[in-house]
Amino acid sequence: MSAARRRKEASDRAEQLAADSLRETEELAKRLARRSNALERRRILLERAPQIATVRDALDMDAKAGRLLPLVQAHAAAETRLADTRRRLDVLKIDPHSVSEGTLADARRKLVRLNELSGILAELMQLEEQVAVTTAQQDVDQEALRALGRQRAQKEEETAAAEQRRQILLREQEVAASRAAHLAGVQRDLEAAQHLGEQARKLRGLHSELEECEVHVVQLTQAFQDARSHEEALTDAWIASTAPQLAVTLKNGVPCPVCGSCEHPAPAPAAAVLASREDVDRAARLREAARHDLSDARERLAGVRTQVDELTPVLSGLSADQVEEGIAHAEAEVAAATHAASKAQALQSEINELSTTAQRLTEELQALASQTAALDSAIRERGERLAADQERLSAQREGYPSITERRAAHAEQLRRQRETVDALADLLHQGAQAAESEQELAAAIAESEFADASAVRAAMLPPPDAEAARVQVQEHRDALRDVERDLAQPELAALRGDEQANVAEAQAAYEAAHADANEARDRAAEATSYHRQIAAQFSRVETRYRAWQEAYHAAGASVRLAELAKAGPASVTHVPLPTYVLQRRFEHVVERANEHLTGISQGRYELVRTDEKEKGSRQIQMGLGLLVIDHLGDPTGDTFRSTRSLSGGETFYVSLALALALADVVQEENGAYSWIP
Repeated sequence: MSAARRRKEASDRAEQLAADSLRETEELAKRLARRSNALERRRILLERAPQIATVRDALDMDAKAGRLLPLVQAHAAAETRLADTRRRLDVLKIDPHSVSEGTLADARRKLVRLNELSGILAELMQLEEQVAVTTAQQDVDQEALRALGRQRAQKEEETAAAEQRRQILLREQEVAASRAAHLAGVQRDLEAAQHLGEQARKLRGLHSELEECEVHVVQLTQAFQDARSHEEALTDAWIASTAPQLAVTLKNGVPCPVCGSCEHPAPAPAAAVLASREDVDRAARLREAARHDLSDARERLAGVRTQVDELTPVLSGLSADQVEEGIAHAEAEVAAATHAASKAQALQSEINELSTTAQRLTEELQALASQTAALDSAIRERGERLAADQERLSAQREGYPSITERRAAHAEQLRRQRETVDALADLLHQGAQAAESEQELAAAIAESEFADASAVRAAMLPPPDAEAARVQVQEHRDALRDVERDLAQPELAALRGDEQANVAEAQAAYEAAHADANEARDRAAEATSYHRQIAAQFSRVETRYRAWQEAYHAAGASVRLAELAKAGPASVTHVPLPTYVLQRRFEHVVERANEHLTGISQGRYELVRTDEKEKGSRQIQMGLGLLVIDHLGDPTGDTFRSTRSLSGGETFYVSLALALALADVVQEENGAYSWIP
C-alpha cells in the first residue's frame, strides 16, 4: 500500500508539471498569434496612408471653400434676384436700363393718387350695395303689404263664417236641450221596467224550481215507502231467527238464559238465522233518513208555491216578452235623452270656442290694419331716399355699368402700379446689393488659393461624401493608434518573433502524464479498499469471538432466558417479554381497527404499528406507537402521517375504529359473539 501511495504522489507531480508546461505553451502561441496579427494590420494601414493623405487634402480644400461659399452663394442669389426683377419690368413693359430715382418718385406719386381714389370708390361701392339692399327691402315690403291685404280679406271671410256657424249651432243647441230636459222622467220609467223584468225572471225561475221540487217529492216518497217495507221484512226475519241466534251462544255446562238447563241436546241450527238485530237497526236508520229527506222536500215545495202566489199579481197579467219590450223601449228613450244632453253640452263648448275665435279674428284684423298703415308709410319714405342715392351713383360711374365694376378696374390699375413701384424699388436696391456682393467676393478670392467662384464650388464636397471622408480618415487614425498600442503591450513587446510554441507536443506530454496519474490513483484506491475490507473482517471476527466467550462463561440457560425476558444485554431487540406480548395483542387490535377504518374512511386511511416513540408523547414502552398510511394524500403514492396531523373529525373516527376493534378482541378472547356491526 505504501508503494502504491508513493507512485500516486509522483504521478500527480508529473501531471501538474505537464499541465503547467501545456498552459505556458498555449499562452505563448496566443501571444505570437496576436503579435503577427497586429503587424499585419499595421502593414495594411501603412499601405493605405497615401490614399488617406489625399482624402485629408480634399477635406482641407472643402473646409477652405466652405468659408468662401457663403459669399459665392450670396452673390449668386443677388444676381438671381436682380434677373427676376428685370423680368418683372419686362412684363410691365418698362425698360430696366431707363430706370432711375426720378422714375421711382413719379411712380410713387401716381400710386398715392390711385390710393386716394380707392377710398372714394370704396365709399361709393358701399352706397351702391346699400342701394341694392334697400331696393330689395323695398320689394320685400311691397310684397308684405300685398300679403297683409290678402290676410285682411281672409280674416274677414273667417270672421263671417265663424258667426254664421255660431248661429247654426245655437239653434241646434236649443233643440238638444229641449230633448235632454225629459232625461229624468225616462230614467224613472226605465228603472220601473227593469224592476218589473227582474220580477218576471224571478217568477220564471220559481216555476222551474216548483216543477223540480214536485218531481223530487215523488221520488223521495217512493224511497221512503221502499225503506219502510225493507225494515218490516227484516224485522219479521229477525224475529224468526231468534232461536238459532240463541243456540249459537249455548255452551255445555252453562245454563240456558231461557230455560235454565245446562244440557242442550238439540239446539236450533245456525243456518236458520235469516237476519240480525244489527240488520234491523240499519234498516230503521235508512227508513228514518228517507222520512227526514221527504219532510224537507215537502217543506221546500210549499215555500216555492208561496213565492209563486205572491209574485203572480205583481206582473198584472203581462207576459215575459211584453216586459222585455217595455224595458227595450225605456232604454231607447234614455239613450236618446242622454245623447241629446251630451250633444247640447258639446254644442255649447263649440259655441264658446266660436265666440272666442270671432273675438280673436277681430283683434287680428285691427292689428293688420295698423301694420298696413305703418308699412305703407315706411315704403314711401324709403323710396324718396333710394331715388336720391341712385342719382348720385349715376353721376360717379363714368361709363361703367356700376360702381363695383369701376372699382374692380381701378383695383387692377392700382395693383399694376404697386407692382411697378415695387419692381422699380427692387431693381435699384438689388442692383446696389449685387455690386456690393461682387466686390466682397472678388476681395475674398484674391486673398485665397482659388481662382474664381467656380473653383470654390468645385472644391466643395457633397455633405455625405465629406462626412464619409472624415469618418474614413478618423477610422484610419484610430486603427493605426490601436495597432501601435497593442504592439507596445509588455507581453507582445518582449517577443522577438523567432520563438517556437509546439502546443501539440505539450498536449501529448500532458495526456501521457494524465493517463499515468489516473492509473496510479486507481491502484492506490484499490489498495486502500482492500486494506479497509481486511480491517473490517478482522473487527467482525474479533467481535464474534468475544461474544462467544461471554456466552460460554454465562451462568446458564435460566439466567440467559431471564436476561432475554428483561431485554438485557443479550437481547437483540431490547424488548421485554411483557412489552412483546402487549405488542402482539396491540397488532391484533390494529388489524381489527383497520377493518372498521377502511369502511369509515372509504379506503383512504390505514393504521400501522411503529417501534418509534412519537415526538412529544409520554409513552414509556417501545413498539406501541401508531402511524397513519394515507392512500390518497399524494398522487405519487402512499404517505405516512403522524396521528397528530389528523383533523378533529379524522381523529374521532380513527379513535372510534380503535375502540370498536378493542371491543371485538376482548369479546373474541372471552368466547363471546360481537354484536357490533
